[in-house]
Amino acid sequence: MSKKRSGAGFSGLDIQGLDVDVRETLLQGAVRNKSALTAKQRWDRKRKRRTFDLNQEVIAALRLIAEEEKVSMSRLANFLLAWALLEYARNPEFARVLDAHKRPVYTSQFDWVPELPQDWLEEIRAFVKTAQRRKTWGVT
Repeated sequence: MSKKRSGAGFSGLDIQGLDVDVRETLLQGAVRNKSALTAKQRWDRKRKRRTFDLNQEVIAALRLIAEEEKVSMSRLANFLLAWALLEYARNPEFARVLDAHKRPVYTSQFDWVPELPQDWLEEIRAFVKTAQRRKTWGVT
């Protein structure tokens, strides 16, 4: 049994087992001065992060292109996703291609799930393999 320390609690709660940052915030008593934040800190607080399910082939291609273009993978994915959304809005053929690759699912949340065609995945694999081989040319 652990020995109780004086001053170790916060409003009667034992905070010793908490994460260091959480404990620090509780002990400070308030959120840091918002006007003292840097522009990057303010931007980081405002932006929303999301998690997406991506095929390994897509991730490998993103990583490769990001390295070649010297940009971050997340910024590249954001750029390419925005471009695809514009194409979807502009081009009715894009929606037809999406419809052709949807299959029904039986969940309460969604009716359909789009699946990447095998020939697309094979083409992406070939692109990644060729680009990786190109990077090693001349290396001994």
